Amino acid sequence: LGMFKMVIKSEIIQNLWSDEDSVDNFSHEEALRFSIYPVLLNFGIRMEWFGGSSEHKIIHIPGDLNPLEPYVALINRFRELHGEIIRAETNPRSDRFFIQVGSKGKPLFDLTLIYDRNLERQVGNIALVVDDFGYFYNDLVEGFLNMDSKITFAVIPGLPESKRIAEMAAKQGHEVLIHMPMEAMNGKSKNSHFILLTSMQPAEIRQRLRRAIKLVPHAVGLNNHMGSQATVDGNLLAVVMDELKNTNLFFFFFRTNSRSLAFEWAVKKRVPALKNDSFLDVLDEKPYIKEKLYELAEMAVRKGYAIGIGHPGKNLLSVFEKEIPNLKKKGFKFITLSKIFQERRVQR
Repeated sequence: LGMFKMVIKSEIIQNLWSDEDSVDNFSHEEALRFSIYPVLLNFGIRMEWFGGSSEHKIIHIPGDLNPLEPYVALINRFRELHGEIIRAETNPRSDRFFIQVGSKGKPLFDLTLIYDRNLERQVGNIALVVDDFGYFYNDLVEGFLNMDSKITFAVIPGLPESKRIAEMAAKQGHEVLIHMPMEAMNGKSKNSHFILLTSMQPAEIRQRLRRAIKLVPHAVGLNNHMGSQATVDGNLLAVVMDELKNTNLFFFFFRTNSRSLAFEWAVKKRVPALKNDSFLDVLDEKPYIKEKLYELAEMAVRKGYAIGIGHPGKNLLSVFEKEIPNLKKKGFKFITLSKIFQERRVQR
């Protein structure tokens, strides 16, 4: 019963629970019957699309999913569990796919998959931003660069590998942001040649921004690196937003201070702006990052898109490499921040 509750609990969080774990305490027949659910839920197929009886199951496959994918996945899973495929038929013309499963020569149950163009999975778009690039170029950085899915590289200007990483990210089809150092309340700053301080005159702020833009090629936007002090200063923010508007860059904001005015100033100056939805690696542990990624997916279902931030660590990369393909299988799309702006304009 406990395992069955896990099936119906959430169709997005399902991937936190592995297929192998689900069958440990079942008989062979039960394991075969039960294996249907995690396989299909991992494709984003909803429980209300399941019908029929325990012996003759009917599952409706949504129109945005190639029905051959769950069909093949089911057959493979039954075989992994040493089930017998007594009969398997595909008839794309009638949009029906049939599988009969048995054990020890005895038929157990059959499934009919019906391709239903009137159904669509409830999914969304996910944008992933990885901050703090530029300090080094190594296998970890190359791992992020070589990802099939588009991510956004937030590159700190003026660091040893900033320009190289920005060039490589753009070449690989990723998006690039200027990760602009800004004054923190603790007064600490590691990038003294680029950091924006509240004590600066407008001319110096503009000069530093323009130098950063030159040193981070292909950047389409800017986000703040630290900045708990700078983002509450209206005078500094007004200059920053004017400069972004003049150079056609957007602003991506994540809150480092509950009193921050940065997003409000972007709106006031009519600079395209987006807010972060989630920090993925506050705790740099794989289970935590995985949970936050699936929470981000649930946010994307609710509002159409969701944006998450992480940092270039091996645990984040490992989770991305394993879980992004699973989320794509469910129907989620991984897009750039620019794509979110494009879709907003279309919706208007």
